[in-house]
Amino acid sequence: LEVVNVLDGHNNVVNITGSTNFAASFDSRSLSIYDTFSQGSGTIEFWGYFYDSPYVNQILFNNNTQIFHNGSFYWRYDDIDVFMVPGLFGQWVHFEIIWSGNDVDVYINGTKEIDSFWSDSDTTITRIDFMSFDNSSFYVDGVGFSWDSDYDVGDNINSHGKEVITELENNGWTISLIDPYTSIGISGEFNSHKKILNITDDTTTTGASIYDLFQEQTSGIIEWYYKVTSTSGTVAIRIYDGGTECITLILSNAGNDQWYSGGYNFIKPAVADTWQHWKIDFDTSTDTYDIYVDGVLEVDDADFRNVGVALDKIQFESYTANADYSFYLDAISYSWDEPIEFFAGSYNQHSNKEALIDFVIEIPFNYYDHEVMQINVDSRQFTSILANMSFSVYNFTSSSWFLIDNDKYTSETLVEYDVIDFEGIGGLFDSSGNMRFKYYGFNSSEFNLKIDQLNITIYFKTVLEYEITLKLLGTWKYRFKIDVGLGGESIQSWVYFNVVIQQPNFEGISESKYTTKWVLTSVETTGYTVVSYSDDITPSSSWDLSGVSQRDFYKHPSVVDNYLLDNYTAQGSTYESPAQWGDFGFTKGAGNTVGELETNNGANYAIIDAGYTTAPESLLGTIKPNEDIITNWNEGDAAPHWSKIDEAPADMDGDGGKIIETGNGVDDKWNFDTIVIPAGSFISRMHIYIRMRIGDNSQTTTVYITTSLAGVGDYYDDGITLWTWQDQAFSGLSFSQADLDSFWMNVEPYWVGGLQGYIGIEAVYVEVYTTQEAYSVDYIATWNLPEFVLEEDFYYDYRTTFAIDTDLDIYNWDTTVWLELESNTGVGWYTGSYALTDPYIDDGTDRVRIRFQSDLTTTDFDMELDQIVVKYIDHYLISKKHNNSISGYVYMQTNITETIGLGSSEYLIPTTLNEGDYFIVDLQTTSDNALLKLYDDSVL
Repeated sequence: LEVVNVLDGHNNVVNITGSTNFAASFDSRSLSIYDTFSQGSGTIEFWGYFYDSPYVNQILFNNNTQIFHNGSFYWRYDDIDVFMVPGLFGQWVHFEIIWSGNDVDVYINGTKEIDSFWSDSDTTITRIDFMSFDNSSFYVDGVGFSWDSDYDVGDNINSHGKEVITELENNGWTISLIDPYTSIGISGEFNSHKKILNITDDTTTTGASIYDLFQEQTSGIIEWYYKVTSTSGTVAIRIYDGGTECITLILSNAGNDQWYSGGYNFIKPAVADTWQHWKIDFDTSTDTYDIYVDGVLEVDDADFRNVGVALDKIQFESYTANADYSFYLDAISYSWDEPIEFFAGSYNQHSNKEALIDFVIEIPFNYYDHEVMQINVDSRQFTSILANMSFSVYNFTSSSWFLIDNDKYTSETLVEYDVIDFEGIGGLFDSSGNMRFKYYGFNSSEFNLKIDQLNITIYFKTVLEYEITLKLLGTWKYRFKIDVGLGGESIQSWVYFNVVIQQPNFEGISESKYTTKWVLTSVETTGYTVVSYSDDITPSSSWDLSGVSQRDFYKHPSVVDNYLLDNYTAQGSTYESPAQWGDFGFTKGAGNTVGELETNNGANYAIIDAGYTTAPESLLGTIKPNEDIITNWNEGDAAPHWSKIDEAPADMDGDGGKIIETGNGVDDKWNFDTIVIPAGSFISRMHIYIRMRIGDNSQTTTVYITTSLAGVGDYYDDGITLWTWQDQAFSGLSFSQADLDSFWMNVEPYWVGGLQGYIGIEAVYVEVYTTQEAYSVDYIATWNLPEFVLEEDFYYDYRTTFAIDTDLDIYNWDTTVWLELESNTGVGWYTGSYALTDPYIDDGTDRVRIRFQSDLTTTDFDMELDQIVVKYIDHYLISKKHNNSISGYVYMQTNITETIGLGSSEYLIPTTLNEGDYFIVDLQTTSDNALLKLYDDSVL
């Protein structure tokens, strides 16, 4: 068991080499490293590096579930071996196991490979072992558990190490170089600087660099804080216009900070272990820039290294010739960026603002568990100078700050806030009754916050009860006023009501916006009885409904039984598909051919073209001269010339040969060997390296290099008096295999002012970089269903013209999470259906949303849709009628409010009930919430 410094880009990895022969029992442990815990759900992630020898490396969970390889990788549970992926040997493989109870998902290199289970129906995992047998090495790195306090899902996928914050890469920063013995990470704190970028270089052969692309700017300011551990730890800061380097700073270069434009120019002595604030003020109209350090103008109108039109990139890098040093960056900011409110969550939190106030106060309250009706907040505050200051209250339910005020005040100002949202008030208190407030502000100069008053008033629900016995019949009156702190509630004028014994016709009126409850009680008085009213209309008469006409309406079939069963008509089933292409939203891909999507008929497909993406650029290899075309340089070694200069990059001058020429305009030209470009890739960059020397009038002699490819070639600098490697990169290219196969290079001396010199060349080679083309689809379809329908099923039938991993998902409108319906690879048709339930239909708009996504592939392909449709039962037509065929009875529908008039068909006029008359309303229903209201001349 040992720790290996570097293995294929991973630093400090564990090597496990067990000597015991593999045993037949799958839970036999040879050399094992393990961890114990007890978790019923969670995520485990790790990297593994395996060699192709069956069974020699195993990852064991509890005692019986394991990952092992035998030519391919398998998941074993309950003595069942489940294939996952073909063998991935001699490389790092990333595993992610996500489980809840006995439901397990296994991801390999970011792709979900299987749904599986634990052995013995386990629901709790208590141990993981990494095991090795038969003297076979097994490497492990980046083990992470989701229940660790410092764990973030996917942390160990980051090839630059867990310490790199994802905000950098998520917000446009690109780590362009990270070699062994270098690192790019985040350090915790230094003085007032927190979460600072740390670039460490412990090698003299490679380096580390990071860059940011921003919107093109013709002028502006870029500023940052910078600290380095050594005055000889060289740091290069480069600002570009596309591929042209316009501004170059070389800091801590042999004790000096310098700027470069055709030569090195002094800025100031380098300083170690001290934060410095650097500012570059540039203007492309003059191709100049000013350099400020800690507010002091150190260089005025420094010249651009090369002419630029609009700058769009800044790069920070360590120098390959130096080692054993670190440099730190903080608060990198641009003058053209809009400020971020509070700068919350942003990487450069203070954006070069040095003075900061971040003050939190908690205020305890008694009776906070009462029913709070309103909260009033008053803060009288101001700052000593004009400074942005926010005032916020914390919501413990959502775990977030709510902004009350964000402004600048230099005189005492009252900031008020009233909370009357009854539902949300409870979230403003923690479990102990504390409210939390925050003052947050910043400025480039020191300042003070002055708070004269912070007053929080809480209003609880108040119940007012007043009881009085009304012993006399007649007319009574009342009025009231409640004097409270928010203005009070009152009725200023008298309200009259009558008290009679015959019926409880008390009418209470309150104009309060809060609930008023009237409770009246009475005691029966001797001599009074309850009078019953009766109707002397003969029983043979039938009742009519007056003022109600027949009407039609629509309902879902699921509720039709609530209505008269002899008065509805079914409208049948129908289909609804998304409109092409208005209902489609394409992230990758585009609609090509409109098809018929309602039926699965094997024809009239809708066709979607795959979208195109370019993958990151990578070094393919090097090419060297292999044949002479022109051999006019005759003052050095004789022909063949190509064999004198075809040394490998690390060999420099292995055969001792060289070619030399003193004549102006004399050509020497060679063909080059070639390398195979991977399918789907093209040449995007070439880097020419030439080991050369210029003597005799070296200041006026240069070499002009041309090649068979347009844009690849240039003049090489003069003044090179020693044998030196010269190099130049040419980016933004787009060349093919045929272009590379016919590549040649021509060299030609060039004199300035007729001053003759000579040029010698010892070695030439060219690095070739390629970029891969990739195709994929990623799009959604969202379409509306008609109102008053009962949705049933979603049907689909689709395929891709090239075998690629493709997913079909449906959107859950309640949880905003996608549900995977299909995950398939192949060119066959994938046909299926899904029974729609409420979460997958938007309540407000009756929308359904699906998504297709695929992996990347170098082959252009199409997706064909034969059927994308929702089948539903249309609405039912119901005729609203009242059945009075039975004498003395009225049948009415339920679920809608009815206002009817009762009259006698014998008289054809509304019935007037006099003393001695009565009527009976017999309400028969199976509902538990039926409500009958009887009115007499609109009086309840």
